[in-house]
Amino acid sequence: MASIPVSEITTSINETGMVMVYQFYNNINMALPMTATYDGYTKHIDYAYGVGEVAIIIKDSDLYTLSPSSDITYRIVIIEGSVMSRNTDVDFNNYQEVKTVFNLKD
Repeated sequence: MASIPVSEITTSINETGMVMVYQFYNNINMALPMTATYDGYTKHIDYAYGVGEVAIIIKDSDLYTLSPSSDITYRIVIIEGSVMSRNTDVDFNNYQEVKTVFNLKD
């Protein structure tokens, strides 16, 4: 597990907004949580957040908790509740759509 300080996650965001985390690996963005199979194991990658931080949680099917790999980038998107309510048609699982709608920079 890795805890990432994110000062932009305020009490207001925590209570009424949204925090999405996307894994970027091999030029592909995948919304978390996600499950992947490799070398006979199943890896589940999830996240949790609270005021001021995001935790990336990775568990293998053998129940070991792993640290995130250094060759994977995680993108954290923070959306205020009022902005989220005006954009109900956005597919928040699709990073490219979120990036376009909210004019995000990589």
